[in-house]
Amino acid sequence: MKLILNYPEYSITTDGRVFSHKKPGGKGKGKVLDYSYKRELKPQLDRKGYLKIILEQNTDRMKNTSIHRLVAETYLPNPHNYDTVNHINQDKTDNRVENLEWMSNADNIEYSQAKTRLIQTPTGEIIEIINLTKWCRETLNHSSSGTMLKTLRNPNTTCKGYKLIS
Repeated sequence: MKLILNYPEYSITTDGRVFSHKKPGGKGKGKVLDYSYKRELKPQLDRKGYLKIILEQNTDRMKNTSIHRLVAETYLPNPHNYDTVNHINQDKTDNRVENLEWMSNADNIEYSQAKTRLIQTPTGEIIEIINLTKWCRETLNHSSSGTMLKTLRNPNTTCKGYKLIS
């Protein structure tokens, strides 16, 4: 467990559990800083599926922060100064340090779209693609992947002779 950068009253574990070191009994807000004391905070799921926690930044400011970002900032080096933290297994609630990595925003978008799909070509051949958006851009001359995705809902639809199977 390490103290969280910019939040010295809190610490975080390598699996994303957040602890407060403020205990009742102090003056003012009724809290006193004591590093021998720790109380685990309960994270909340946001509408995008990420676990968030509310931390007190100063005595009068609270900040809602993503747990995966706190784990990465605390435990993972970021030599390229990337601004995005990626969940390797794509489970937004798995905030273990070994499941997180720093990457550029562009790489993160490409990574999130990299799902294996089967496509039937106009000649009837079945091919496997990893990233539908990238494949559409390269193969169908910048066609929208949205048209291909619509074929998922209607199996009788094709896009330039190509048919999405799964």
